[in-house]
Amino acid sequence: MTDQTTTAPAYTDDEVERATALFIENQLEPAAKRTGRPLAHLMNEVSDDLFGAWVLVYMMAGRAADRGEITPDRVVSHASVLFVGALRKLPGREAMAAAVVSAIYHGARAAAGVEDDQYAADRAVVEADMRAAQLLPFDAYAGFLAQYGTKLRQLAEKHTAPEAAYLVLRDHADAVLAQLNGDDDQ
Repeated sequence: MTDQTTTAPAYTDDEVERATALFIENQLEPAAKRTGRPLAHLMNEVSDDLFGAWVLVYMMAGRAADRGEITPDRVVSHASVLFVGALRKLPGREAMAAAVVSAIYHGARAAAGVEDDQYAADRAVVEADMRAAQLLPFDAYAGFLAQYGTKLRQLAEKHTAPEAAYLVLRDHADAVLAQLNGDDDQ
């Protein structure tokens, strides 16, 4: 009895070259432009597992286009989706996969004109605190304001960029105080 299972033929050298070129063009070159770093340095820094995963998903996307499953103009986006799936399977890359998904999600929402406010709940806390502080006697109010930076730091700690979160929340607290005190020009 012979084994009749079929497997896709191995990728050709042309497919590997085409996929590598797409990876460089669509991932590394934009990263080099964004960071101002030489492309060669970025290429040297990409780990073998990530480089291989990107090339593989570009080859897979190219084959999907060749079979008519996707249009050729969708190869890059299809490869990106495949990459996130592949990244989740690479040992030790789960956190990176989550960060990539988050960046894609927020980038897509921003491109669609939808503004996500990751600080919305903290802004509400700040606003409630500032409103409640208005009811305090002056000496207690002054003490509250003097110590409020500590609370802002505590709120900011849960964010991925605590220092940036602190600055956003501090500016919001200042704006709320200005509004409550009738000084909206700040």
